[in-house]
Amino acid sequence: MRKRSGNEDGLVVPTVELAAVIRVWITDHEAHHPPGTQNIPTYKGGQSESIAQGYSGLQYISNHLPGDHQERTVWRILHLESKHTSFWLADSLCTIIEEMAAFHDGRITVIPNPNWSQEHWLEWKGQQGCI
Repeated sequence: MRKRSGNEDGLVVPTVELAAVIRVWITDHEAHHPPGTQNIPTYKGGQSESIAQGYSGLQYISNHLPGDHQERTVWRILHLESKHTSFWLADSLCTIIEEMAAFHDGRITVIPNPNWSQEHWLEWKGQQGCI
């Protein structure tokens, strides 16, 4: 996956909606996997050879995003530093936390990029095979 700025994506989501979905997931994740604890898997009839360190929800998500500085990227979303987030990033984040349903059940709205002119939008739609 290549890194793109929000202005390169024809579709965006409201950051406030994405942040709400991520916050709920982080709260649930940390309730079941407290940061700093050790999760020792047990196997019936066998023994585990590894101990998994409990990560914060933010660390878990950041560790699964490609590239550098991903914890900062997620932090910026959670702190609403931008009004919109590119769809490719929102899609990646929702895939990581297994919340793809958020796009279908109304928790996250996908909209045309408001920073684009109508001409730019129509050109992009043509490239996508939409018109």
